[in-house]
Amino acid sequence: MTTVSEPIESHLPPYESLEHVEILTYYTDGGFHPVHLEDEFCNGRYRVVHKLGNGSYSVVWLAKDQHTNRYVALKILRAAASSSSNEAPILHILEEHQSQQPKSRGGQYVAKLLDEF
Repeated sequence: MTTVSEPIESHLPPYESLEHVEILTYYTDGGFHPVHLEDEFCNGRYRVVHKLGNGSYSVVWLAKDQHTNRYVALKILRAAASSSSNEAPILHILEEHQSQQPKSRGGQYVAKLLDEF
């Protein structure tokens, strides 16, 4: 039988923050939701394919819409930021404006909110 006098953590290399990688301590209550490749959202409609990027309040994932067979972006906000974000209401306003002005120039370049959950 072997007795360990040092904590296991002392044998691990120190965590170093990497450029273009979200900070691991953000994965906590009020923080990022852990996502893995092949995870499914919205009752299996969206399947995660690849990580596109991250910021201070969200991580964006490439996903396949299983209903339409199209690729979409899933933007998953930090839990603490989701209630205060104005992004979805702004996209709703832009979509409403576009539906009222279907021939307006540039409308096809405005991001559309396909789903919200």
